[in-house]
Amino acid sequence: MLHRETTLAKLLCVSIPILALLAACGAKEAGSSVARVATPEPTAASGPLASATPRQGTATTVPLPTLTPDPVQITVGQPTPSDNNTSIVMVTPMWASQQILDQVRHLLIENAGCALPCWWGIEPGKTTWEEAKVILSPVALQIGDPRRLSSQIAYDVLIPVPPDVFPTQLEQRYVVQDGVVQRMEVMPGELEVYQLSELLAGLGQPEEVWIKTYARKREGSLPFSIVLYYPDRGVLVDLGTEADVESKYIIACPQAASASYLVLWSPEKLLTLQEVVDGTLRLETFERWQYQKLDATTNLDAASFFETFLPPDNASCIRSEATHWPMP
Repeated sequence: MLHRETTLAKLLCVSIPILALLAACGAKEAGSSVARVATPEPTAASGPLASATPRQGTATTVPLPTLTPDPVQITVGQPTPSDNNTSIVMVTPMWASQQILDQVRHLLIENAGCALPCWWGIEPGKTTWEEAKVILSPVALQIGDPRRLSSQIAYDVLIPVPPDVFPTQLEQRYVVQDGVVQRMEVMPGELEVYQLSELLAGLGQPEEVWIKTYARKREGSLPFSIVLYYPDRGVLVDLGTEADVESKYIIACPQAASASYLVLWSPEKLLTLQEVVDGTLRLETFERWQYQKLDATTNLDAASFFETFLPPDNASCIRSEATHWPMP
């Protein structure tokens, strides 16, 4: 009798923790399957350039991606006043599974069905940082500690990508004020949807076009950058390509140029170009900006640039006198 009671007690000691663990896992899985995220109203078209018309956000129940979990290391930092006393969670997968890479590719191409300046379902000026983390955490390599930027907080995020999209991880920065994402700076990868003609077709004619290059090559390279500024869309696009030298001209043919960098903000903010540039991570301050207006250094203005490079099969090039540009 005593032996049976002892055996029963041992079984209970083993089974109760297992049942509790199973119940906790089930509750966690059920709780993470959906989340209320501020997302744009669905439209018939999808993708980052599906619509140039800003849309109002609405609280929608959105299923989160179903991903096979990789081993992760989670570090919870101490609450800080700059983060509204919210603990910081850094999620660093030991590796990115093919499923995560496929999910990132889908997000980059389809953009969660919303148009810029919305990014992956995150709308500047509307989506909270807590809602944004729900979208980013399943695919992020790392969500960094907050960085103080005057009255705002910046979070730097690393995203894994397939090597044919970009050779290394993509960097993203989310600038938050009063708990709401106000500005995003993202690298979209080398995809056709972010090439020049696709951007012009989706976003329309930019209000301003700026370019930057050098007077000659250095070590066989002559980088040529183009900035498209859309204040009424809340979008700034930085594209990069290689140029060549012909006599006294710098020649750049940007048909295959892809966006290397996007800055996204709410168009309701009515930000000037200087305000956009000064607040970015990668672009220099406007005072030190080496970009020049397209119509000041070439025979093109914003309208003729749009008409020239909108057709994807165009063979035109930008010609700018080398005397406009500094030595590398």
